[in-house]
Amino acid sequence: MKAPFHGALVSVWNRKSSVSLGPFIFITHQAVRDEENLNNPQSSFLRKLIAHEYGHTIQSLILGPFYLFVIGIPSAIWANSKRVAARRTRGTVSYYQFYTERWANHLSKRFMGFDTPKV
Repeated sequence: MKAPFHGALVSVWNRKSSVSLGPFIFITHQAVRDEENLNNPQSSFLRKLIAHEYGHTIQSLILGPFYLFVIGIPSAIWANSKRVAARRTRGTVSYYQFYTERWANHLSKRFMGFDTPKV
């Protein structure tokens, strides 16, 4: 299932996490329960998730080829670190407090006016 979103293309994939690669946003299948959810602006969690990933799309536009080194790799390490994941599970650290994620939320809010997941 694919849907346009402000110049980006949102697709649902069979992975545990969501990711943005330039104008392509891949949303975890776990966030989308049915096809209507993707096109339903009232779906709060999904809307926030897509808006957050769109923030990464804006980062990619700003940074160009440096995106991978400034955002992509650090974000992947942050998301997949077992030590950080344990801290997130305990509630001592938010996934969105890392600079890559915080900046994506800020850009999404600034350019789209969308609320994104809270820090």
